[in-house]
Amino acid sequence: MTPKAVLFDLDGTLLDRDASFLEFVQDQYDCFAAELERISREVFVRRVVEMDGHGYVDKRVVYRDLAREFCLPEATAERLTIHFLNAYASYSQCFPEVPSALGAGEFVTNPEYFSEAARRLPANWRTRNLQIVLRVPVVNRIPGRPRVLATYLW
Repeated sequence: MTPKAVLFDLDGTLLDRDASFLEFVQDQYDCFAAELERISREVFVRRVVEMDGHGYVDKRVVYRDLAREFCLPEATAERLTIHFLNAYASYSQCFPEVPSALGAGEFVTNPEYFSEAARRLPANWRTRNLQIVLRVPVVNRIPGRPRVLATYLW
């Protein structure tokens, strides 16, 4: 499947990074429990989340510093880093309202949907400001076909 758009979420609007990262780190401890036996799960999770700095700290640094703090082998830090790089993406959780926003994105990127709305606009709509109010049904977090509820030109 060819992507229609690439979204960058630099301000935490789409991805609930805190919840995603917390769940990942909890599971990471469980995966490495034998190697992390000197550290309780609670302490491991708290320290990794603190050291992570909301995603602004390189994970190599996070796990290296964690290993130093708890006298863990350097190889454990490397394995934790590799595990993060290989597994974290599968823990990504969007905020609940995101599917409807993505449905609105489908409206903008799908020429059929936008053309359908444009046919109902006055001939000079391209020279004016346009606001379109959409309704996007979401079932099981999957957006359906966007429908135009209202348009406003000024």
